[in-house]
Amino acid sequence: MHLIAIPSSGKIVNQNIEFSDQISLGIEEVIQDAIDMAIEASQAPFHAEQTITLIRSGIPTLVEKPVTSDSQDVHKLIEVYKETNTPITIGYYLRYMPTSVKIKELLIQKIIGNIYNVFIDIGQYLPDWRPSKDYRDSVSTKTSLGVVYY
Repeated sequence: MHLIAIPSSGKIVNQNIEFSDQISLGIEEVIQDAIDMAIEASQAPFHAEQTITLIRSGIPTLVEKPVTSDSQDVHKLIEVYKETNTPITIGYYLRYMPTSVKIKELLIQKIIGNIYNVFIDIGQYLPDWRPSKDYRDSVSTKTSLGVVYY
């Protein structure tokens, strides 16, 4: 497998990107390289636009959550998916956490009962999350990139 990284910010990157074999300047370049599949892991506001470009080119795409940061973008993405029928999947690793698996199991066994409403709030102490980076510069602190504060 050959991994190509595309900086989503449009910045020119002069260093290696972890786990990638190559750095590309844009989606159009990798589409011309006839890639087999893509992982859309840019900042949330760019997910829909970049995923639409990929699936219109017939490239199956895994989109990290959140799929979009805007409900209108979800409708556009669904519309293009229906037009192209190019596979899309969503990556969300929390569904495999032991607590999530256990809750699902209890629901299937009807031990918990019926769910009528769910509100889940997950947070982290950002300075501890990625100690090698200044948390104030991370995607997780930028409302312009889809972060919602309550």
